Parts: sequence; C-alpha cells; structure tokens
Amino acid sequence: MNPFAPGAATATLALLFAAVAFAATATVTGPLTGWLRRRQLGKAIRVDGPDHAAKAGTPTMGGLGLLAVVAAIAAWLAWQALGAGQPSAAWRLGLPLAAGLGFGVLGLIDDLQGLARRGRSREIGVGLTARQMLAAQLSVAVVVVAAAHRAALFPVPAGAAALAAAAAIAVIGVVGTVNGVNLSDGLDGLAAGLLALAFGWVAWLGTRKLALASAADVAGDAGPWLASAWTEATLAAVVAAACLGFLIHNRHPARVFMGNVTSMALGGMLAALCLISGAWLFLPIFGVVFVAEVVSDLIQIGYFRWTGGRRFFRMAPLHHHFEKGGMPETQIVRRFWLVGLAGGVAAATVLAGL
Repeated sequence: MNPFAPGAATATLALLFAAVAFAATATVTGPLTGWLRRRQLGKAIRVDGPDHAAKAGTPTMGGLGLLAVVAAIAAWLAWQALGAGQPSAAWRLGLPLAAGLGFGVLGLIDDLQGLARRGRSREIGVGLTARQMLAAQLSVAVVVVAAAHRAALFPVPAGAAALAAAAAIAVIGVVGTVNGVNLSDGLDGLAAGLLALAFGWVAWLGTRKLALASAADVAGDAGPWLASAWTEATLAAVVAAACLGFLIHNRHPARVFMGNVTSMALGGMLAALCLISGAWLFLPIFGVVFVAEVVSDLIQIGYFRWTGGRRFFRMAPLHHHFEKGGMPETQIVRRFWLVGLAGGVAAATVLAGL
C-alpha cells in the first residue's frame, strides 16, 4: 500500500515506520560495532580533552547503521511519494537526506583523519582544522538553503534585501545546528538522547500541522498539504526512533560511539527538516542545549584570545565544564536531557500561544 494514497497517511502508519526504524537500528548496530572493533576503528582520545582514557579504542562511526536505516526508509517513502504524484512530499524527504549526506561526508573525512595510526605526524584524535571544517560546512549550508528556496520549501518575503537576510540567517542556523549536535557528542548517550528529543519535537509539530490540515480539508483539496505535513512528521519520528535504537548501544558505558559522520549528518538533517517545516523558528528553544554547547565554545575561544590565555569555563564545550567540576558523566547527561525536554515544552507552549 502506498502511504501517500488518499486516507493512508495516518499517525498510526507514521508510528509503524518509527517502530521499524527503532528495531532495525538496535539490531544492526550490534554487529556493526563488532565489525568496527575487529578492524580496530577505535576512538582516539585527544590529549587536550577531558580524562577519558578508559574510552580509548571504543569503536567509533557506529552511527552508520542508524544512517543507513533512516536513508532506506526515507528513500522508499520518497519513491512512493513520487509514484503518488506528490513531488513536494518527495522534496521534503530528499532535501534532509541530501543535507545529511553532505555534512556526513565532512564528518566521515574528519573521523578517518582523526583515527589513531602508527607513524602519523598529526596529533591523534585531530581531523580537519577548524578553518577547513568551517569553510566546508558553510559551502554545504549555502547549497542546502539555496535548494530549499529553489524548491519553494523555504519561503521568504519579497525583495533582494529580505532574501539575502533570510538566507544568511538560515545558513548560520544550519552551520550552528550541525556544530551544536557535533559538540554535544562528547559524553555517552548525550547527543543521541538530545537528538531523539529534538526530532521528536519536529514530529509533534508535523502531527499538529497534519491535524490542522485534516480539519481544514472540507472540500477535499488539501491533499498536498496533508502529504507534506505527514511526511515531515514521519521522517522526524523515524530519526527520533532510530536515535533511541542507537542509544541502547551508546548509553553509559558506551559500547560504540556515534562518530562525527553521524552527528554531523543528523545535525544537517535536523537543520534542513526544521528549515522546510518552519520549526527553525523554535529551534533555539527546543534545541537549547545545542545552542549552549556552541555558545560556550565560542565564549571560551574568544575569552582565551582576548585575555591572552585565560579560560572562561574549566573546559569547553559546556558539558566538559561540569565534568571538570567533578559531576559524574551520567548525571550531566541526565540533566542535559532534562534541559532539552524543558526546552521542547517551552517551545510547544510558545507555539500554542501564537
């Protein structure tokens, strides 16, 4: 059955796809972890980072299974959408996937260059330089925003000035989201849990839009709107469920790490999905932890340069500041999850009041 056939796109069907994503990710991540371990694709701990020596050698890039599951489901849904004559819905699946691929490639390059290897001159755990990564991220973000606007998925007010301002804000938002997610991937389960909450909020927004579209569909002409809202909700629910499936293996003590390839890919997908769904206006609220991670890093760098070597935080990003203060890793993760959940409730409250 085509999920985009009239009457087929229901919340129950979206939950079914999410359940498949959860089960598939939880299943494939175990064997993938063993494969990575046998090939000694383990995490190299940076010498300037926190004391995580016990985690050295833990398999990294373990989120590739998660990405494969999400990509397979999204690609199948896009094919079904095209077959049902719903190109807008297909675009809403294809653009986040393309953004995830673009940023995922950057993360993969960083992961591969950052692996510990004998006889290498570069410091272990260090991949691309900050300038190289930022330049590449900006390039991918510009392409993502331009594609969204070209496909009429990112409407902006008329006028060159308004377009330029909106595009600049969107590019900064995309890069900031990718880096926020990537920086949060520093403690066991932290990024996976926060991403599940963030994508869960986007899924909730999609179901809200779906309900509004269904209520307004008096004349039966809201098919494309219904399909688009269902697509956004389903894709977000699928990614959220996949993150929970990965969390089974990534919770403390983590048996596998997500890797930059996955954290950056999911950050790109979240940014693109927020961009086309309208959720980007609320992203600073329900993604408050991602914002705090980026801002703390920027403050640390700026203060260090301004004062000639002094630090504002014990260590950046923010979760390492609390870790250096003696707070247990599991406690930090749980509290950051709670902050992320509180941000989602606050964003929903703000939206309800509009």
